[in-house]
Amino acid sequence: MERVSKKLRETLGLPRIADLAAEIKDYADYLRDNYSAEDEPCGDFRLQCHDGWWTPHRGDSSYDQDHRGYWGAACVSPGQPLHSCLKTAWELIDEVIEDFAQTSEGKEFFKEVESKKYPEHLCDVATWFERDRQHVHLFCGDENTTILEWWDGAVTEAVEDGILKPGYYKSSAIAYAKHLGLIV
Repeated sequence: MERVSKKLRETLGLPRIADLAAEIKDYADYLRDNYSAEDEPCGDFRLQCHDGWWTPHRGDSSYDQDHRGYWGAACVSPGQPLHSCLKTAWELIDEVIEDFAQTSEGKEFFKEVESKKYPEHLCDVATWFERDRQHVHLFCGDENTTILEWWDGAVTEAVEDGILKPGYYKSSAIAYAKHLGLIV
């Protein structure tokens, strides 16, 4: 996925975007098959991230017993199409990150990231593809200053998730890093 830094992903226990979108799509199909639009115009869906794990929650939030960690919430429409589920997944992840950012741990985490921002014009991308190995490395200044990097399956996931674009690795990696606020 790497639209979110590996360190942030591990700290929060964020899901891969494709996995979360599949959970949302499954719930949207369940709503379509079991309720009419008049009965249930949308269903509550929440993402909980804590202790390095993520958990999807469906339906009425009053049934949630575990309130630990960081949360995102959305309304899922019956039969919601996959492209819309992907957008909802990104919105949920953004909400979880915003929830984390409000805590003292989150403020400290982002303070460290903020102090390391580089201007876009100092950034470049190195790529390496060989048989079953792949690597995309976004760096600023010299190659020892890594901003983001993807190895092997993570490259494939980033392409599938629309983060990296083959043939346009530099521009797509820089756009993603700017979106995350890692470069200016």
